[in-house]
Amino acid sequence: VTPICSGEEVQLFAWGSEDLFWLPDPTLSATNIPDPIASPNVTTTYFANDENACGSAQVEVMVTVSEVTLELSTPGVAICQGDGIDITAEGGEEYLWEPPVGISNPNSGNVNASPLVTTQYTVTATDQYGCEDSGNVLVTVVPGPPGGVQHDPISICAGYGVALPSSDGSAWLWEPFLDLSQNNVQH
Repeated sequence: VTPICSGEEVQLFAWGSEDLFWLPDPTLSATNIPDPIASPNVTTTYFANDENACGSAQVEVMVTVSEVTLELSTPGVAICQGDGIDITAEGGEEYLWEPPVGISNPNSGNVNASPLVTTQYTVTATDQYGCEDSGNVLVTVVPGPPGGVQHDPISICAGYGVALPSSDGSAWLWEPFLDLSQNNVQH
């Protein structure tokens, strides 16, 4: 019997007398017919028995169940724009990454992802029987390094203060610190 993928079924066949039966198994559709449907979750051996006036015989049929279990090195990662990240997929014999944009080799289990914008990749692993499993990897692209923003010059009169403009962020460091009330606040 040709191997099946997990979740699939296959029809079995046995020939013999009217007394032919299959040994009971909960994954068989019937045991009193020559051609039941088998739907095993794991590789299973089924037995067909037949008797006539000349004796009895038992034959076995093995149904191999193939299951691809995809494993990813990461479910998601953040990179700076222009950088790349190595991602590994295991569990199959062939791989397909989609979308292929920003992937070094979309048919490999070991890729370097370097998208220009945040991208959710889907990788499908396939085994030698055509069985598949898929997973997703979210690569978040951070637009660029923080800071480095330069604003237009500000004029003030001697003895007066001014709030200096800054960009959004989570931490600030103003340099030089001379004549500043604080050097680690946004304004």
